[in-house]
Amino acid sequence: MTIRTDTDLYTATVAERTRMAAILDGLAPDQWDADSLCAGWRVREVVAHLNMTDTQTFDEFLAAVADADGDVNVAVDRTARADVARFSDAELLAIQKGRVASRWTPGPGPRRERWPTR
Repeated sequence: MTIRTDTDLYTATVAERTRMAAILDGLAPDQWDADSLCAGWRVREVVAHLNMTDTQTFDEFLAAVADADGDVNVAVDRTARADVARFSDAELLAIQKGRVASRWTPGPGPRRERWPTR
């Protein structure tokens, strides 16, 4: 698919998220525990990371970065690990499935009380 418009990008994003949710839905528990290509993270930490904007407010994210002395990577790692402890694999999957049609995009923008979702 050639991406020419915002609509094309959104359509492609939804298709990829749908495909990823289907793959995750087919994983056995030991596969959720498998190492990912992200050093130190298993599949479940990656999914928790992808779900971050639905599991914490923007202010919570800013506080996590402050607690990590401004290191965003440390804050993200801590948040992903905390969410793995907080949510079961089934819950992580349900959050991921709920994000499929989200129009949230990363990047700078106006400060909001909550991360924009859907």
